[in-house]
Amino acid sequence: MKPVVKISTIQFRMLVMLYTIGSTIVIAPAAMTVDSKQTAWIPAILGVACGFVLVKVYIALGFLFEDKNLVEINDVVFGKYLGKGVSCLFVLSTVITCSRIVYYVGSFLNTHIMMETPLLAIHIIFMLVVVFGARLGLETIARCCEIFFPWFVGLLGIFIFSLTPQMKLENLMPLMDIHLKPLTHSVLIFLSITYFTFAPLMMMIFPLHLRKPEKGAKALMSGSLLGGFIMVIVIFSCIIVIGSYHSSTTMFPVYEMAKRIEVGNFLQGIEVIIAIIWFLTLFFKVSLYFHASIAGLCHIFNINETRFLTLPMGLIVTTFSIIVYPTVTYQKTWLAETWIPYSFLMGALYPFILLIIGWIRFKPAKIKIKKIIKST
Repeated sequence: MKPVVKISTIQFRMLVMLYTIGSTIVIAPAAMTVDSKQTAWIPAILGVACGFVLVKVYIALGFLFEDKNLVEINDVVFGKYLGKGVSCLFVLSTVITCSRIVYYVGSFLNTHIMMETPLLAIHIIFMLVVVFGARLGLETIARCCEIFFPWFVGLLGIFIFSLTPQMKLENLMPLMDIHLKPLTHSVLIFLSITYFTFAPLMMMIFPLHLRKPEKGAKALMSGSLLGGFIMVIVIFSCIIVIGSYHSSTTMFPVYEMAKRIEVGNFLQGIEVIIAIIWFLTLFFKVSLYFHASIAGLCHIFNINETRFLTLPMGLIVTTFSIIVYPTVTYQKTWLAETWIPYSFLMGALYPFILLIIGWIRFKPAKIKIKKIIKST
């Protein structure tokens, strides 16, 4: 057996933050302002609060089976054969979601920056970097995150600061014009893009691959909260800069907001900043999904060496990324009608079922779990 790769608490916190932001930074403002309009920042705050509770479930599940990853937990909870079946569904889910994120990268570049470049070429180049990172391993990805994180924070700070001249607080009016149905739907949208995606990925790393698992629980809490509040700031900025109408009708409102940056007569046309920020967060999100897919597949087929699976899995993800959304209409329909219940099943109901069954079957672990949850 190969030794388990370990990463530091700081690296894990940075990974959680960038993973939380991921594709959310471009998708969430448009999706949430459709229902909640100028008050979309309110359900975003409520989404962070709900996500805080959900992360507690992930922490409890992680410490109930602290020496196992998610696919190994399936075997313990559901039995050998049913557990393998659930793990197969988990791997399929991570591959499809990974392909969806790669599609967003290609769609964004093909629409705004590299209009002449074939979509497939963009996907291939992006996935080559992901495959290379996966071959080097989780520890290398975590170190890479540690290097790029200050750049992410710096660029995001410049981006928000540069938008201050274009901010119009009147875009928030009427301030509390929100109803229960759009509020609930917007909260679910926020959760589906951020915290509902935590279960498959965080449970493949936390706490098994952490040097100090108990400190890792606090890192998971703080990283997810910080990432969530950054998203609240981004959604709030979209509303006060370009308004709720343009935010809801534009496919990539954050990029459109960045195009309006103009400080004096010299700082303008720097919308590429948001592209760099997005590529950094998406790379780590796709890398973690990719790692989870390969780790799950290796467990299902009892394979110890993971590196030789990276290239075939990369080809599968690249192929799926071209066919996962045949048209833009299909994409919008799928996101509106299927994504929320699907993400709720994978990100909330599934880990909750694992926790309940594990709680019943492994009673001696209850005291330890209670102490750790209280400490976080």
